[in-house]
Amino acid sequence: MNSHNYYSSEQSEDKDSSHASEMNEKAELIEYIYIFRYYVNLPITNEKNIYQTKELKKYLKKLMKELIDKSEELKIINQISKDNEKNYSITENLFLSKIIELGNINLKPTKEEEKFYITVYDEEIEDSKIKLKDIEKKDLKIKLNKKTKLFI
Repeated sequence: MNSHNYYSSEQSEDKDSSHASEMNEKAELIEYIYIFRYYVNLPITNEKNIYQTKELKKYLKKLMKELIDKSEELKIINQISKDNEKNYSITENLFLSKIIELGNINLKPTKEEEKFYITVYDEEIEDSKIKLKDIEKKDLKIKLNKKTKLFI
């Protein structure tokens, strides 16, 4: 009986340890996203920021895709589209938004005149509206006409 309790306790500790490790990994990734957003928005000239620099954009896009993939894997952000390329395109705009607190980003997909849009909110205040290209309702993983948090 004692050995059974010992193993149960050990299994519980392993579970707690892996949960704590996952929580640390999530916190670390969120911190990396904040750092990434800070640096890509640094101005280089009065008209351009780092992300708009032709020489760096390819590398920054690759890094952003990795951040998005890992964030979805760890269930930090909601996937917006079932199609990966469309999802990257939409999420890229959100990662570059000026909304300071990531947890405040809410999305509301709508259809207007046969075109799809995502309205981005900073909590309840409308921040921007993104026109979605080549996307249909079946492509969306979030509900139409309903606000959804980007960060879970």
